[in-house]
Amino acid sequence: MEIELVHEREVEREVQRLISSDPAQHALHPDVLALATSGTLSANISRAFRHADVALAETTLQIPKGFPEVFTGLLFTDDFYHTITIPSFKTSGSMDQFIRPVEWIVTARTNDGARCLVVISPYEANALIHIFRESKRAALHIFSARSNLSLQSMEDLQRFSVPAVEQPIPRYLAISLNLFSGALYIRDKKTYDDICGLLRLKLEGLPTHLANPRIINSTGFVRTAAARRELGMPVMGFEESALPFFRKLITMRRYGKGFGPSHMGKLLYGKKLEDSDFL
Repeated sequence: MEIELVHEREVEREVQRLISSDPAQHALHPDVLALATSGTLSANISRAFRHADVALAETTLQIPKGFPEVFTGLLFTDDFYHTITIPSFKTSGSMDQFIRPVEWIVTARTNDGARCLVVISPYEANALIHIFRESKRAALHIFSARSNLSLQSMEDLQRFSVPAVEQPIPRYLAISLNLFSGALYIRDKKTYDDICGLLRLKLEGLPTHLANPRIINSTGFVRTAAARRELGMPVMGFEESALPFFRKLITMRRYGKGFGPSHMGKLLYGKKLEDSDFL
C-alpha cells in the first residue's frame, strides 16, 4: 500500500500596522479660495501651495535630478499634503504610509497664461464646489489613477468637471499627473514613447556604437546628453535614472501590493511594451 505524504509549510502571520499618528486639522487657506475664484495662480506661490518634490517631503523617497522640471506644471495644496500631524521628533519616512491619493484637481493658469494643475484635498473640494459651479475661470475635476486595464483613462479630466469644459489638458500635464498619481496603465503607444523620453529610456533599436554601459545602462537609461540628442529625446527629462523612485512611489501608493504585470511594472523593470499591449 502506498501512502501519499502532503508536506505542509508552517506560516506565521505578521500584521504590519500603521504607525500611530494624529490626523491633521483641515483648513481652507485664503490663497486657495482666491485660486478658485480667479482661476489664476500668482507667480509668487504662497505657502498654501507646494511643488511636487515638496509634496513628497517627510517620505523616504529619494527625489531624482530633474524632478522639479518634469513636474513644473503640477502643484499641491498644503491641506492635500497634511494628512497627519507630523510630530516634533519627526524622522525620515513619517509620511510613507500617509500620502494622499490624487482625486480632486483644479485647472487654472499662471499669470503668464500657462496651464497648470493644482491638486486639492477632498475637504477643499467640498468647501469650494459652490464657487466652481459659478466659475468661468477655473474648473474642478475628479480623477483616479488607472489601476486596471479595463478602466478608462481619466487623464484628460473630462469625466466629471465643474463647470463642464471641452478643452483637454495639455499632454505633458496629463503625463505628469499619471506619473505622480501612480497610474499603472498607459493610454496609448504615443504616451508610452513620451514617458520613455522623460525617463531617458531606450529599450529597443539601440545603435551599435551606443551599446556601451557607460552610455546606456542595463535598464535602458541613457546616461549622456550627447546620446540623448542623437536618439531624439526631449530636452526636458530626468538627469538620473528615476526608475527606483517610481517603483517605490507606486509600491507606497499600493500599500506594498505588486504591479509587475502592468504597463508601468514592465516599463520600470526594463521591459519594452509592444503595440499589442495597448489594444
